[in-house]
Amino acid sequence: MAATETTGGGRYILPCLRLMSSDFVIDEVDDFIGEDLVAIGRLIHLAGMLGRKVMISSATIPTRSGIKFFSRLSTRLAATCHQPPA
Repeated sequence: MAATETTGGGRYILPCLRLMSSDFVIDEVDDFIGEDLVAIGRLIHLAGMLGRKVMISSATIPTRSGIKFFSRLSTRLAATCHQPPA
């Protein structure tokens, strides 16, 4: 999750570059709690900003978590896709 932690004096640059060219599979997301879920939310948000794909797989993901993660990704993808070229 180093790509979302930008306070480390530039240590986030390589993970962020990797994020720019990667799609994600997050397995058993329901095993994470508290701050881990916040970090996963930031990662999904950043992936959406970069136009990357995210797949969350879990047999028992809470509906509320699934909806929030989907909302984060789709909101950022929509904002990214509809921006006029600079």
